[in-house]
Amino acid sequence: TLDLTLDHKNGSPVSIIGNLKPIIGKDGKIESATSILTDVTEVRKTENEIKKLSLVASESPDGILVRDSRGITLWVNKAFELTSGYTAAEIIGKDISGLFTGPGTDLKAHKQAVKKRSKGEKSNIELLLYKRDGSSGWIRLLTYPILNGLGKVESMVTLLQDITERKKISP
Repeated sequence: TLDLTLDHKNGSPVSIIGNLKPIIGKDGKIESATSILTDVTEVRKTENEIKKLSLVASESPDGILVRDSRGITLWVNKAFELTSGYTAAEIIGKDISGLFTGPGTDLKAHKQAVKKRSKGEKSNIELLLYKRDGSSGWIRLLTYPILNGLGKVESMVTLLQDITERKKISP
């Protein structure tokens, strides 16, 4: 298998994967060969875009949480771990909906946000979050449902912004 990047006659790069298959004659020797070349330029562009977005999500200063349609955690970034006090290993594969609530959490606002997400609507709420160590802080949760081709929620991406300092300043 060959994996090449060539220059198109217009000067733009073209990514090609090539497979070469020998044709063996009756005497067991190679008589000729066939080759199939496939233009994978768009695939490579998509792969590079995914790498960039992955880097941005991983290194974002805001916490990022990705869940499936049932609310099961699929992925979190480093900032989410710092904000919540939980490691990815502790929460991936789990429904963490009520994990961060405590005595000061507005449960009504939390339930309204969950209801919006289940309908495929985005939500934007500010809540008092309780971390793993019991300490609390204010966060802004921006949740964006990802819909499949049928308009059903496939997954959800939530951004967590620590707004504790802002809440201390505002009355």
